[in-house]
Amino acid sequence: VAISIHDCEDIMGKIRADLISKGKFLQDKGTVYDILSELKDNNLLDEVSGTIKFVHQSYGSYFAACYLKRLNQEDLLHKIRDELFEYTRWDETISLLVGIVDDDTSDKIINLLIDLDPFFAAQCFSMAKNISSETEDKLIKTLSDKAKDDIYLGSSAIYSLGITKLDKAIEPLLTLL
Repeated sequence: VAISIHDCEDIMGKIRADLISKGKFLQDKGTVYDILSELKDNNLLDEVSGTIKFVHQSYGSYFAACYLKRLNQEDLLHKIRDELFEYTRWDETISLLVGIVDDDTSDKIINLLIDLDPFFAAQCFSMAKNISSETEDKLIKTLSDKAKDDIYLGSSAIYSLGITKLDKAIEPLLTLL
């Protein structure tokens, strides 16, 4: 994952401002440039020709999720559906995104993912802070139907129901077992 230095500085600045506002980061600890320098010095990212490359994909995925979070909800859902979803390299970013956006947006992302890939939706579900009961029910029903309709998908659906950790998924799970 690579982003421009400008975008990285912008994202880091917003994160730093958020931490300062929550009293978790002292203002005299340095500038965004100092933070980026420290990350480079500790081999967590590399700067090449004006582009930041993250040594570990999780760092890049997190900052990409922070960047996507800035989009309005409609544009974000459109981007996930039409641009990001088809590439598995965005899976971690989408999963992290579900955990950092507001509850309504998180719910809408999970709903979209249920329609696109309910197994991936179940993976992302665990990252969400608060999902509506309707969305939980839709996920459980979709996974249960997948397990009943296709013997090859059955074990994946059972696993996916289990990772939701929802009490209301227990009955459908027991029925499928």
